[in-house]
Amino acid sequence: MAITCGLRLEFEHFESQSFSPRLNQRLPKPVLMRIYMQIPAIEDKPPRFYHLFLQPDLLEGWTLVKEWGFQGSSGRLKREHYPGYDEAEIAMMRTRDAQAKRGYRVVFIEGQREPGAD
Repeated sequence: MAITCGLRLEFEHFESQSFSPRLNQRLPKPVLMRIYMQIPAIEDKPPRFYHLFLQPDLLEGWTLVKEWGFQGSSGRLKREHYPGYDEAEIAMMRTRDAQAKRGYRVVFIEGQREPGAD
């Protein structure tokens, strides 16, 4: 299916392939990642959580989203923009390591890269 409006865009082509019109080349599909960490409940306080995830943005960059707080309550949210996936992934791993030093334990990781996938 094609829509024409001055320029012809074939959406099926862009949906089926990772393509950068600016660079006019195919790009490898990055892996969307998510890390959920938690500190167990202490005495009468509920457990604390720290949730990290990467998402693409509209400016051909990546956003690292950090969400944290007490389990069952609305937490705090912070977004950090990075120009490339690799920079965002490095920042995510640094944040994970910093929170692990504070006592958070990784509950699950979703979307890890396979070794040698680059």
